[in-house]
Amino acid sequence: MDTSKLIMYALVHDLVEVYTDDFDPYVNADDPNYESKKQAIELEAQELIESDLQSAPSILNMLQAYEAREDEESRLIYTIDKIIGQLGVTEIDNRSLEDCGISEKTFLKTESKISKHQWSRELFDDIKKLYSSRESFFAEHDFVPDYKKFKKKL
Repeated sequence: MDTSKLIMYALVHDLVEVYTDDFDPYVNADDPNYESKKQAIELEAQELIESDLQSAPSILNMLQAYEAREDEESRLIYTIDKIIGQLGVTEIDNRSLEDCGISEKTFLKTESKISKHQWSRELFDDIKKLYSSRESFFAEHDFVPDYKKFKKKL
């Protein structure tokens, strides 16, 4: 893998969030229109980014390449981005997904976003095994815990 691409993708992958903030999919898990709302907001932000960064075409090109996810480097950063938040909460903060209000069903939805590549599936499968081996690790149903209530819903 190209290390410089990995670094650039890691730097630009959340550039849209400068304009939109970071949407927590688990806070919005009960909204069937979440993905379409998020895409509309992000498309508007993308247009602002293109306007604001006309003088920085290399950054725009890298962001577009990341969004296309046509190379191994962009797919790796995408996969890490999708699961790192969960791992941070569970392994660093030492919380269960039950504490976070995340059911197993909702957790498994993440898999559909990253399962296109063998190494992604293997990584996700390892995390599933880890979580499944822990007693009462998932919430019975999704809910927004108090510590997340400040997060913006779409």
